[in-house]
Amino acid sequence: VVVGGIPAATDLVAGEKERNTFEPLLTTKPDRASILLGKYLTVTLFSFVSVISIVIGFVIGYMINPNSLTMGTEAQISGLDIPPLALLLAILIAIALGMTFAGIQIALSTYARSFKEAQTYLSFLMIVAMIPGYATMFTQPSDIQMSMYFIPVINTISAFKMILGGTINYTNLIAALLSSIVYVAITLVVATSMFNKEKVLFRS
Repeated sequence: VVVGGIPAATDLVAGEKERNTFEPLLTTKPDRASILLGKYLTVTLFSFVSVISIVIGFVIGYMINPNSLTMGTEAQISGLDIPPLALLLAILIAIALGMTFAGIQIALSTYARSFKEAQTYLSFLMIVAMIPGYATMFTQPSDIQMSMYFIPVINTISAFKMILGGTINYTNLIAALLSSIVYVAITLVVATSMFNKEKVLFRS
């Protein structure tokens, strides 16, 4: 989900700065907020594609080996064993994660002076996102604390671990979704702030 929007985010702001097409874009009729929203939604779209790819990967993984999705439990998981509402909430949480990182990626791309500098920043972002994934790799669904559903990235991982582990707690899923929505709002505010700062926008 994090990686999906990086190529688009790198090119849409830092890439345009380097090609000298960004300043002319700002002189067109759409206001700055509209331009930012268009770029943000484009990056988000790439993240959505990543989420869809993840879901397809789960389906293929189940078709090949159903036991690979039991998260170490003895329960057999099938499409009918996962409540549709729980699966929907988990997907929405994953989409919100993509939207959160889309905001961060646009902000970093705006801050960068060049395409290469943006790539450097965004590659570090990818590493930062991988750390909680590896840190919780061996955590079983029953060991996940309520507080983990409020932490970015970890809340998404925990949501999927929960539904694949066969133990559904809608309170935790809703907590993860609401906290994810808050993070989306925060990153949008940060991206908007970057986009409105002339010193940042025209760094050279």
